[in-house]
Amino acid sequence: MTPARAGFSLIEALLACALLAMVLVPVLVTFRTHLGAVDRMSARLRLEHTCRARLDASEARVRAGITDPLPSGRQPGGLVLREIPPAAEPCGAGHFWHLAIEATDPGTELTTAGERFLILMPQEAPEGEAP
Repeated sequence: MTPARAGFSLIEALLACALLAMVLVPVLVTFRTHLGAVDRMSARLRLEHTCRARLDASEARVRAGITDPLPSGRQPGGLVLREIPPAAEPCGAGHFWHLAIEATDPGTELTTAGERFLILMPQEAPEGEAP
């Protein structure tokens, strides 16, 4: 084997590296973009889950007769929650309640808001019992 035929020349090796880079760079950029989208989607799902759980807790408190909002501010995990105090409007014999909450993830700069409407009627006692 002569030195001229021993292997790839330097130019061939550089061309092979350039071709590999031309193929790999777009693939890696696309992969990184998809990872970013997955992170944002999981953050959005976490926000929506937290918001839904907080609205469930607020609804349970209103049904129990407690109308004070849950504490707002930074929560474990870095989320910032802000709950608007429940508002009641008369609605026939009952009340129409509006529950609202806003959740923010400062890390991803995502914000979601949720609200729930309830119509609570007073419980009527059976015959012969006090309400």
